[in-house]
Amino acid sequence: MLPLIQHALVLHLYQPPGNLQQLLRQEEEELRRILLCYERIARHAHKYPDVARMHVVFSVPLLDQLRAPALIDSCRHLVDIPAILEAFRGASNIEFIGSGYQHAPLPLMPREDWEEQLRSEREIMEEVLGRVPRGYWPPEAVFSMEMVPALVDAGYEYVLLGSSTLVADDSQPVDPYRTYQLSYKGDRITVVPWDAGFSLAQERGLDAPWLADELRNGVAQSPVSDAPYLLTSCSDGENGEWFRRVDEEEGFFGHFFSPYMEFCETGEFPVRPENLTRYVRSHPAKQAASLRNDITSERSAGTRKATASRRKNVRPKQSAATRKQSRAIKRKS
Repeated sequence: MLPLIQHALVLHLYQPPGNLQQLLRQEEEELRRILLCYERIARHAHKYPDVARMHVVFSVPLLDQLRAPALIDSCRHLVDIPAILEAFRGASNIEFIGSGYQHAPLPLMPREDWEEQLRSEREIMEEVLGRVPRGYWPPEAVFSMEMVPALVDAGYEYVLLGSSTLVADDSQPVDPYRTYQLSYKGDRITVVPWDAGFSLAQERGLDAPWLADELRNGVAQSPVSDAPYLLTSCSDGENGEWFRRVDEEEGFFGHFFSPYMEFCETGEFPVRPENLTRYVRSHPAKQAASLRNDITSERSAGTRKATASRRKNVRPKQSAATRKQSRAIKRKS
């Protein structure tokens, strides 16, 4: 009998401050495509309440823009923004993940600002979305062990990090299908490794049979454990043609997510969406992990430039070469 593989699907949502208003003035159709990305996430969570489980990194800079009365009024002919936010709030199968009030790397800020960054974000998310985040997504993938006590004190239970940034306590690479513990000065937090390959496929194009086949091949190489296998895949949820397609049937939700959920409804699909908070509470991590020695300095060195570039504008549409690669991923299935 094939083992059940649990899947934590994470979508990251961010727009630089003022960007939606700028798009309204300069590229209204592109703004509509972005706003429809948000609408689809909430709608599909409600469409499949019994099987869908999603995690959304809903950044405060984006939330602030979507709550602005001027933008709401100006976009009424495009979408109903308050209805979209209310749909997110009412989708209990969406787990929200934090990233800090300014959606900026904490290690690049003064240490005395960390508490306020974490607390303020959680207050806003509870006010707007109805619940506080239990997981944390480090912006720009910049993380330091000194963050562990701050996250624990703020109420976080887990942090998402790329599997390649971690090593197990035996100095071997971590198993990407397991959770681990990060410890610093007596404080501990669960670390959930996300898989780069599946995350890239989620960003560019995949289908449900391919996901099942590749996952079965992947976990076959994984050590035996009493906890269920867990795949965590993370991508932006609003950037790129795969998510922004006007023809929904050819994009992420029509081509992949809806068929995936319908397979799950049969009860016979080997992959099952899972809520990360429930997983880490039901299957506490037993093995320790640590950051690769060079990861903090390596990430930090290039982050200021990357952050400035990202906040200048949204990611451009996919190039022809990227779209060709996306189709190749689909054909692989």
